[in-house]
Amino acid sequence: MITINHNIQGGMPVIKGTRITVLEILQALKSGSSFDEMISRSKYAGVQLNRKQIEEAIKYACNKVNNK
Repeated sequence: MITINHNIQGGMPVIKGTRITVLEILQALKSGSSFDEMISRSKYAGVQLNRKQIEEAIKYACNKVNNK
């Protein structure tokens, strides 16, 4: 569910089918946003984000930190 395309968001990892980066998800969590808040906000941006996508972004980031 996480893709990297050098033509999208400068090659940053994004949630497939969106322009939402893994970094944006992590920053939202860091600022105290809940999954439900992120999902709700994504609808206003014309994206249908879901819990599984957020979890995949977190998993991707954890794997990168662990060099997997």
